[in-house]
Amino acid sequence: MAGKQSELKRAFTEDGALKTHVGGQALIEGVMMRGRYNWAVGVREPSGAVYTEEHDLASGKEKNKWLYWPIIRGCRAFVESLVLAYKALEVAALHAFVDSEPEKPAADADEAHRDEQEAHEHQRRRGHKVAQVYVFHYSVTSNL
Repeated sequence: MAGKQSELKRAFTEDGALKTHVGGQALIEGVMMRGRYNWAVGVREPSGAVYTEEHDLASGKEKNKWLYWPIIRGCRAFVESLVLAYKALEVAALHAFVDSEPEKPAADADEAHRDEQEAHEHQRRRGHKVAQVYVFHYSVTSNL
């Protein structure tokens, strides 16, 4: 009986620390957390509300077994981490800032919809640029 321990009990007793498969990183006005099978972003919007977004992680282990070979596995994990960090920064940049342009009244519904689409596209491009700056700054400061 002493040789067989449950996973939960072993997690608390090995090396005196809790073993977990969850990690994360700080974002612009928020945080990204990554687990084994999914990841989520929480960002504080200018209004004070918290925007959350969750995504599943795709595993291609059965399809691409060679991606899990020792050296290749590390390179794949590095690239996956960079891509995921970039996506999370882009989500945070989109929701953490508000454009300071005042809204103008639209003449009709079609014009209002068009203006809304243009504003969303402008904010997406702006968030994309902010995320690029943060990723570039991180890569320069960490000597990559």
